[in-house]
Amino acid sequence: MAVDDRTRLNLHRKLESVLGTRGGRHPHGPPASHHMEDIATKDDLRVLGAELRTEFADVPAFPSRDRRFRSVPKRTRVESTRS
Repeated sequence: MAVDDRTRLNLHRKLESVLGTRGGRHPHGPPASHHMEDIATKDDLRVLGAELRTEFADVPAFPSRDRRFRSVPKRTRVESTRS
């Protein structure tokens, strides 16, 4: 069944009368119970990213680059038998 604009508007008005004007919508931002100092900013995330990149710079990205794994035979890909 197709819903026309008039039906959609009536439904919206009924919903507002039951829930209130903001009742059914989520606010754009953190709940009032959160303190703003608890919210990470884009700058906080950039700093964290830089710290993590520095910390993990010496960690090999793949075992094939780590010489400790050179003696381990490589696996061949096995096709799934599931249908």
